[in-house]
Amino acid sequence: MPIPEPGDFGLEALPPPRANEVELMTDALDTYQVGESVCSEQRDLEDFSFRLVVYPQGFSAQNRSVAAFVEAQEPGTEEEEWSKAVRFQVTLMNCIDYRVSIGRIDEGALSPHETGADGFT
Repeated sequence: MPIPEPGDFGLEALPPPRANEVELMTDALDTYQVGESVCSEQRDLEDFSFRLVVYPQGFSAQNRSVAAFVEAQEPGTEEEEWSKAVRFQVTLMNCIDYRVSIGRIDEGALSPHETGADGFT
């Protein structure tokens, strides 16, 4: 079966990421091992920084699904305790047709010891 070609609804039709967004492009998901992760570049906002940590094959060979985490760090306070209330969205984009992409919206408190997580099945 031939690989579909991007058309009017491919990634090229999307605007670039905003100042509070990160983009992480990966290779084909089946090129990763279970438990292997890839990370986005760190994005600095007003009072903290974050990046995406993505496990393309998830954590378990029995239940393979993409796992995506928002990892936050408040600049200059690696040893201090802090917490930041956030609302975030993680979207797994379909490169051929962005209209069939899937995503999750969540909110909570991020800290040096906690991450926001979303799993896609």
